[in-house]
Amino acid sequence: MKQSEKIEKTETAEKNPVPVFYKASILRSKRFEHRRDACKALLKDDVPYTLEQVEQILDDFMKGSVN
Repeated sequence: MKQSEKIEKTETAEKNPVPVFYKASILRSKRFEHRRDACKALLKDDVPYTLEQVEQILDDFMKGSVN
């Protein structure tokens, strides 16, 4: 990747930041209402999460092995 491409991507990221949400907002959302209990257990209170991060955390948890 060229230096100019890196600069372009960085400038784009600064102009269009990915929205982040805290645990309380995620717990109130309809998107995660069917996995609210898992969100309560897995997410930390004062940590901002993107929707992709929440989905990944939940997917990793659901794919975990049962002992």
